[in-house]
Amino acid sequence: MTTEKSRVRDMTMTAAALAAGLFSAQANAADGFDLGALIAAAKKEKPINVYDSTGKIVEMAEAFSAKYGVKATGVKVSANSQLEMIIREGQAGNVQGDVALITDAPAALAQLLPQEFVESYLPADMVAKIPAEFQNPLAISTNANVWAYNTEAYDKCPVANIWELTESKWKGKVALVDPLTKGTYTDWFNQMEKHADDKVADAYKAHFGKDLKTEEKSASAAWIKALAQNAPLVTDGDDPVAEAVGAAGQKEPFFGLLSSAKFRDNEGKGYKLGICKELNPWVG
Repeated sequence: MTTEKSRVRDMTMTAAALAAGLFSAQANAADGFDLGALIAAAKKEKPINVYDSTGKIVEMAEAFSAKYGVKATGVKVSANSQLEMIIREGQAGNVQGDVALITDAPAALAQLLPQEFVESYLPADMVAKIPAEFQNPLAISTNANVWAYNTEAYDKCPVANIWELTESKWKGKVALVDPLTKGTYTDWFNQMEKHADDKVADAYKAHFGKDLKTEEKSASAAWIKALAQNAPLVTDGDDPVAEAVGAAGQKEPFFGLLSSAKFRDNEGKGYKLGICKELNPWVG
């Protein structure tokens, strides 16, 4: 996503377009595509800043700069902070971010795009290569958040049902990113209650052998409250969760919910992360 509408309107030949932020697919699909002309035009402009919630954006921007000769700086910014920065920069008329890769899709769809703080960009040469459902707005990547365990400490996933995480055995031993800083988790809570609350209730009965009786408005709300009351480790990002769960040499590692992207740390950092493939009612 690009954060300055006045600049975006002429962005078919700019560095930000070359970086493939987000723009209107329908508006640009027929414009034609000339990579050489795009690079030449981009080199005449100022360097660009790219916001993303992963630290990998720093290396990605460096690789981009090396390949195209167009200076780009990657800046790691959480989805919540991106949302605030984009809006404030736009309102102040002092836009610093040229491209934003934001994981909080509902916020982008409900706030950023309708109020024209950003526009979605799809390069014309990519229209035939990207499935239609991921084009408007453009989805750069899809990334699951999954329940994980330490394969060095356990022969198999030590949890079979999400309700187990509300019991004393796992008190203070469950790690996840603070939902107040990771909008996808609160979105998940809402969608779970709206579309699959019966599965949460069924999981309770499967584990405890009786129907759920609660003063909460839903089974999902009851589970979320019980999990919160079981003293989980709440972190500021997925990296600390990955370490708490997957670091080698632990006798009693944490069980955690984290981005599937962190499984690369098994190779990069020697972690022992494993996915709970058969967790009731879902793995993530």
